[in-house]
Amino acid sequence: MLRVRVEVADRPGSLAGASAIVAECSGDIAQFVVMQRDNGVAIDDLWMTLPAGQSPTDVVAHLGRAEGAHVLGVRTGAAPIEFDAQLDFLAYLFAAPERGVEAFVDMLPTVTDADWAALRDDATGMFAHGAEDCRRAMDAVIELVVSGGLTLLVGRDGNLPWHPAEVRRIVSVLELASLLIAHTTGSAMGTRTGLTSRFVGSYQLA
Repeated sequence: MLRVRVEVADRPGSLAGASAIVAECSGDIAQFVVMQRDNGVAIDDLWMTLPAGQSPTDVVAHLGRAEGAHVLGVRTGAAPIEFDAQLDFLAYLFAAPERGVEAFVDMLPTVTDADWAALRDDATGMFAHGAEDCRRAMDAVIELVVSGGLTLLVGRDGNLPWHPAEVRRIVSVLELASLLIAHTTGSAMGTRTGLTSRFVGSYQLA
């Protein structure tokens, strides 16, 4: 799955032109999301599949040469943002509240098209949960402070920077997950993990 962020003029036919270029390259658009519209310019994210042997570089080059188009970022191996996956994610938090914080970190990349997520202990600077070796120097990283002296880190290859609309979406998911974790762990008092207990014990809205 190839994800391309492209800036185009916000007028009728602009998206059709980009779609035609993808079709000419034998690609198939799987998902389309408008990230931003402002001052006559639209920023769109296109998820597409390509046939074997078709180079993503060629598709990106063709899109970049389209009239009025400018490619802002590219991501190979992207995951579509699917509503069903988000529901499964929240359902799991309900089903396993005793490790809600760990489950949230483990599953977050799947529902946000990220490469990794981790929690950092701000007191020690060490990772409280998540694989430290996932981080790469060229990654684009979001840092969000949560309760319990923890910071949530979400990263992916910097070839597709995080758009403010994506950051807002992650904040919304984090706030909802925080509420679920804080209010569904009462029955799991004796079995919940130390990290989840720490989170709930110092809970405030993320």
